Amino acid sequence: MLAEQYSRPTESVKLPAGTLGRLPMDFGPWVGRDVALDESIIRITDTDDHVNRVYKRQGSSELVSLCIGYGIRFRDLVPHRPEVCYPDNGWTMEDSTTIEVETTRGTLVKCQLHQFQRGGALSSERVSVLNYYFVDGQYCPDVSLLRSKAFRNEAGPHFAVQVLITSSGARGWDSSDQAVKAFVAEVGPRIESILLDAINSVTNAAQDPVVSSQNPAVDSTVTSPPTSGA
Repeated sequence: MLAEQYSRPTESVKLPAGTLGRLPMDFGPWVGRDVALDESIIRITDTDDHVNRVYKRQGSSELVSLCIGYGIRFRDLVPHRPEVCYPDNGWTMEDSTTIEVETTRGTLVKCQLHQFQRGGALSSERVSVLNYYFVDGQYCPDVSLLRSKAFRNEAGPHFAVQVLITSSGARGWDSSDQAVKAFVAEVGPRIESILLDAINSVTNAAQDPVVSSQNPAVDSTVTSPPTSGA
């Protein structure tokens, strides 16, 4: 029985297509544009909804890249994290720390801030990478919460999203670190609101027999027993 339970992964609520795309293009001092993801990357990451954008701070040349991935299966989000993917692509981690960023709404986002570098002295590239997960209403800087949830036989609804924010360190680590922290302070609560509103809408519809019979897809919000994840 235990082996059977762990063989079936914890699943998130299935959200309507394009839910993450409701994130505004413009907010605070930031103006964004969509950047198409290669289909091979979408397949590799196994995300069921995603956003990939570049945002520019108005009145400056400061740029950040934003990637958000929503996974139906918790275990699909576990392998794809900066400390694994960047070194696999030739980057060297120079520093990594866990931080808390206070958002514009007064909430705290606990996240990891990495510094990566690659190339020689004449062609060196630097990048600051801020990464966090929002799992069942809780912020987590790493995959520990995803993994622990996979072992718990808890009632749903379940949901998990990964947020990755990057900025070039060409002008120095301090500049790129400050850019990603300033951006998450603005975007963090907006992602949270969009996700929670969508989760509430889908789960409320699933509890309504009239709506549920008209839209069989909402029945898929029922979660399966948890497993060990990736």
